[in-house]
Amino acid sequence: MHPKNMPFDRYISNRLNSSIVSIFCNKIIPDALCGYRAIRTKILKDINFNCNRFEFEIEFIVKACKYGFSIGFLDIPLIYKDEKSHIRKVLDTLRVMKLYFSFILFS
Repeated sequence: MHPKNMPFDRYISNRLNSSIVSIFCNKIIPDALCGYRAIRTKILKDINFNCNRFEFEIEFIVKACKYGFSIGFLDIPLIYKDEKSHIRKVLDTLRVMKLYFSFILFS
């Protein structure tokens, strides 16, 4: 990740969420919000996922860790252009918080 190219609010969100996910996984997760994933079919068959928006990335990583699947990372270039983000800051933040509370309550 190259933070100099990232909008400040996205950088803070990414650092915060990556830190929280790292705690849940008991493993350093350098970029929990990167949308690029290579996923083995077995993971998708073995794990029940409940999220379908931006919080899916977090749910996927935490549950994959909990089920004992290996997780690796590759540093990829960060490219921000003039595209408008589809993230709804308040609503999607609340969804992520709800997911974190579910991990705490049902772990």
